[in-house]
Amino acid sequence: MNGLKQWKCSRGHVLGVVQRVKVNDFHVTRLMLFRHAINLEANGKMEDVDVIAIVEGTTLDAACDVDQCGAKRTWHMGQDAMEKLIRMYAAE
Repeated sequence: MNGLKQWKCSRGHVLGVVQRVKVNDFHVTRLMLFRHAINLEANGKMEDVDVIAIVEGTTLDAACDVDQCGAKRTWHMGQDAMEKLIRMYAAE
């Protein structure tokens, strides 16, 4: 998970990581959402993750499950993903 930006809840627990990848001729920002959030302050390790989803679009209310934290965060589709979507529909 080196080189990836951590995506955290408001209390600092890691809900996933953000990666930028090239898909065909497009660059897309993706969220790799973890099954369980990681508390790095309590010796949580990034190597111990289980990725539940890879999100290019929007996902609402990803909830943190560290010690009943319950903080929620929304991942919004980036402009690059929106442009990819528009070009795909325009090509049809």
